[in-house]
Amino acid sequence: MMERLLAKNTAWEKIHKSFSAKYGNSRSLKELAGQWKRVRIAAKKEATHFYRESGSTGGGPPPPPLSNATLIVQQMCPQDFMSMLNDSGMKSEDTVSAETFLDQSQGFDELDPRSK
Repeated sequence: MMERLLAKNTAWEKIHKSFSAKYGNSRSLKELAGQWKRVRIAAKKEATHFYRESGSTGGGPPPPPLSNATLIVQQMCPQDFMSMLNDSGMKSEDTVSAETFLDQSQGFDELDPRSK
């Protein structure tokens, strides 16, 4: 348990360092973690609406596709979307780790709603 907490704190410090290097020290680690929590909640709400509307009948236009930010969060945290993903066909190999995400060129810009 203690090892997991230490690993989690180390990962958050790495994320904070990477974020600060790219965007400056505008956010504390606590603020960054809070923003991540809000992004995950928003992604789950969007995905829930999308999958509920996709499965409904009755005609009408289809729901808009999931945003890039939601797709990224879904790949990074598949356990948060497991009940939805089981129905959509996403496989475990479709997921990406936070480490891999940070190494990708788009990085945090994809999660920033102001970048749209």
